[in-house]
Order: sequence, then C-alpha cells, then structure tokens
Amino acid sequence: MEPSEVTSESDSLLPNEPCVASMSTPPRSVGKNKSGHILNSDSRNMIFHCYTYWRNREPERSVEDTSKFVAEMLGVSESTVFKVRREAKASSSSGGNLSTPSRKRPRNAEKRRRSTKYDSFTLCALRSCVHDSFRRNEIPTVEKITNEFSNRMDLPSLKRCTRVLLGPPSLVSHANNFHSATHPDVVA
Repeated sequence: MEPSEVTSESDSLLPNEPCVASMSTPPRSVGKNKSGHILNSDSRNMIFHCYTYWRNREPERSVEDTSKFVAEMLGVSESTVFKVRREAKASSSSGGNLSTPSRKRPRNAEKRRRSTKYDSFTLCALRSCVHDSFRRNEIPTVEKITNEFSNRMDLPSLKRCTRVLLGPPSLVSHANNFHSATHPDVVA
C-alpha cells in the first residue's frame, strides 16, 4: 500500500474505497481544538475511527504513542482521545454511536440564584444601601451593610454571606475602584 492511499476493510463505518491525495490540493493544517469546547458526535467518531485505523495499521505501537499521534494529527489533546476511546467502549455495548454530551449546568442552580433566594424588594433595598454608602463617601463593607439592614425594621436580617448578594467579586471590585477614583482622599 502506498502512503497516499488509505483503506479500511475492518471498520464498516469507514469508506472501503481508497482515498488518493491529489498533488494539486495542498495539505490542510488542522487547528487545535479550543479548550473547553464540546466536540460534536461527528468529531468524536472521527477521533475514534482515526485511532482504530492507526492502531490496526501499526499494532506494534503502544496505545500511548498512537493516542499521541492521533491527538497531534487531529488537533485535540491526548486526554480527549482517551476519553473518546472510553466512551466508545461504553457505547459499543449500548448502541455504538458516540453522542455529544449535554452542556454542563451548575449543580443546585436554583438554590444559588439570588432572584430565587431573595425577592426584588430585598435586592433593591440592598442596592440602595450600597449606593447610599457611596453617597456618604464611605466604602460599603459587609459589616456596614449588615448593620444597616438590621437597623431597618422592614428589611430581613442578613447573614455574613452578604457577598453572595453583592454579586461576583468583579462587580464589588469595580465599585471599589469607582469609589477610589471619584474620591481620592478616602483610602480603601
């Protein structure tokens, strides 16, 4: 068999006719798959079939060497090749097709959401407390906001976990940077 021909008699999913690379088309360089991006089922099948082809063609190579070669050739990581192999072994008993996994969703997403934990009135009151402290040229800390909430009768009591209400750290640090930029005499 010449290096430009590719055939596969052992795998029924691959075409049995030879594929001859023409000299007129330049070889394509496969870009690396971005980390964290989900591979669809066609890509997973291609990885698995490429691995089985090279494993059958060169059985003297170790599994690690073949996986590394396929990973470099297709632009994916070695761990992706191993995961696809593991999924193919598991799916061969159930149906044989590799499927695209669903998106990862955070566990207990409903329990962690501020909108389900607190009503809009409480969130608006918290926002107004933070804005009031900026108007008074004070840096809003967890202790100050908690004390202000406990002094007001109509608001629920807050725990030490008020940072969850304030949002991600980037929003809090943005607010602190804004405060220090508008009021340079106050040190954070």
